[in-house]
Amino acid sequence: MVSVALLVGGCGSSAGVDSVGGASGATSGGSAQASGGSVSAASNTAGQGGAGAAPGLCKMVDGKAAYGPIGESVPWPMERVSDYSGNWGACSLVEETLAFRAGAGYAFVWCAQVDGNSPNLFSMTVAASFEGGEPRPLLSKSSAAYLDVASAPNGFVVTNCSSDYQPEWIFLNRELDLVAAPELGAQGASCKFKAPSVVWTGQRYLTSFTDTRGLVLASLDEQGTLIEEKVLSAEVHEPVWARFSKNGDRVLLVFRQSPMTPLRFSVLDLQGTPFAELQPFGPVLEGPSEFVISPSRDGWWVVNDSANAERNTGLLTAISRDGLVVPKIRDFGYLKLGALKASPYGGSLLVASRSEGGQYAHSFALTVLIDDDGESVYSTEQDFASKVGEWPLDVVADQQRDLVVEWRAQEGSARRTVVQEYGCLE
Repeated sequence: MVSVALLVGGCGSSAGVDSVGGASGATSGGSAQASGGSVSAASNTAGQGGAGAAPGLCKMVDGKAAYGPIGESVPWPMERVSDYSGNWGACSLVEETLAFRAGAGYAFVWCAQVDGNSPNLFSMTVAASFEGGEPRPLLSKSSAAYLDVASAPNGFVVTNCSSDYQPEWIFLNRELDLVAAPELGAQGASCKFKAPSVVWTGQRYLTSFTDTRGLVLASLDEQGTLIEEKVLSAEVHEPVWARFSKNGDRVLLVFRQSPMTPLRFSVLDLQGTPFAELQPFGPVLEGPSEFVISPSRDGWWVVNDSANAERNTGLLTAISRDGLVVPKIRDFGYLKLGALKASPYGGSLLVASRSEGGQYAHSFALTVLIDDDGESVYSTEQDFASKVGEWPLDVVADQQRDLVVEWRAQEGSARRTVVQEYGCLE
């Protein structure tokens, strides 16, 4: 069973997922994780999780991969979910969604806008075809605001930044029933606008939060029992957005320490012990900035969005398993992040939007397959001003399938949200 985290803020709006091999979720450049367990092999359509051999590299034709949409798309299940009172079609109330592989199908966990103290954290399981499912509340109170998720062999942990900005860890079994929440020794911990990141390393969960001590790394066993805590940086005084990504026997942690600073990172072992001191990388960032991470052949890719003081640009950076940084592998221009995941067809799949033209800019939806050398071997872009076409929004982080959440519109029809599988065309 593998977690495939997927984030779609609201009804068809662009959000973010970074597939890492651990867990995820936050709008606009969040992180998703696929760690541990088994998955169905790639299939010929988005609606069928068929069995078979794992995908491999696609055939190259004139320097480009024979890669693209395969099979028929299927409707996105969150377009038909209900609000807490059972009113179906209340998609505008859905704020953030995590979708992940659960047995032979998929599971969804999401939070919604709810008045008062009514429940606003829900779950639902659907078939491999993305059909069926009945929403049910996970908690009896209104608390969820931002989410992240990781999977282990016997269940899942959902992290939440509550409506009063307190970090929470919610442990679920394989049927998505509530199991427990760990007792972390957080001293005045706050999460502000992001859920605590979490990853299953194969031995324990690693998670982080900010409290009066600084940025704290905590490790938990599969039942949610605290194993240990360690302060990674005493220089962090405000809640930060930190993200984990597992690659083999190592884990990358990336975070931004404070405004007007570059990103920082540390390579950890599977118990959460750093191999070296924290290191900065990339440009100095200004304003709210997002980043996504994906494991690569040699380590990890990190893509940051366009909030930097040097120039409005999104950059692709390589970090090796030994902590060596190769900056600015690729310049994407003015970029707003959607998702980045390791592709079973080699390299990583990036979904984002790009703007050009200054004050009266055109925005384009991008789908890019980046090979392990940082080159684009497949890319498409669609003008958001068009009335007909396909606009990629997000990516399901499945280890053996590339599933892209897209807007679709035909002549004379409104946009609808679908799941489209991508793969080798030959």
